[in-house]
Amino acid sequence: MTEAVLSAARRIIEQRGGTDRLVSLAELQRDPEVGKLVNTPARLLDIMRELQDARQARMVCRHPEPRWYVSAPAL
Repeated sequence: MTEAVLSAARRIIEQRGGTDRLVSLAELQRDPEVGKLVNTPARLLDIMRELQDARQARMVCRHPEPRWYVSAPAL
């Protein structure tokens, strides 16, 4: 599930042009793939915490809405 959320975050970034690597909780919740897998914001926060532990994402803003800097895919 973490891989699906990570790929959704990277897809959101690519759709915006790939220059701004920040992704918000609301953007992730609107993604159809994430919506199929994760039904609560608390679970999505847990998944993003797992990605932080794996150094794939880093929370940069908690209020008013959580935002994460998402690492670029390895080449």
